[in-house]
Amino acid sequence: MTTPTGNDRRKPTISLDAMPIPLAKEKGFAWVDAGDVSVANMFKWSLRVAHAGAGPAYAITNAHLPSGKKGTYGLHRLIGELAGLGSAKIIDHIDRDGLNCTRRNLRAATCSLSQCNRGRQKSNTSGFKGVHWSKQHHSWCSRGTFAGKRFYLGMHRTAESAARAYDAWALATQGEFAVINFPEEHNGQS
Repeated sequence: MTTPTGNDRRKPTISLDAMPIPLAKEKGFAWVDAGDVSVANMFKWSLRVAHAGAGPAYAITNAHLPSGKKGTYGLHRLIGELAGLGSAKIIDHIDRDGLNCTRRNLRAATCSLSQCNRGRQKSNTSGFKGVHWSKQHHSWCSRGTFAGKRFYLGMHRTAESAARAYDAWALATQGEFAVINFPEEHNGQS
């Protein structure tokens, strides 16, 4: 299980009743609810890591699913189907841990909303999501992206002020999928 770092506000949500599902070649474990273990154990799971480690790792298998579909499937997709999320185009991991496939950690999402559920980029130098230094204006710029469109949120004297502007925008546009810089200032909101 991965642990959020930096400005990540979501804590791992693997509960005490979650059960480990072993991954091939002793690559670790994925986690499911106790009631889903028997179905998950019908398949052999492997670890798939995103290109260059740029995203979460997932448990995948090549098999026929109970629904009759065949191909490469993620454990989160199987558990999502069991939980009634099968028609969703995207199954999103709330805590961004691709190996935490407990039902309380999965939700239906659109591609745009799933993209909102990301932390800071590795190349980020401001320390805040949605904030960068503008050499041209000698100030901190706040921007956001949603549904493929970029939104200019203003120039600010401090990175913290720009981050707060991003947080307000993200909560208003992305709701529960928003990853914000100062969650403690929003009474537990996303």
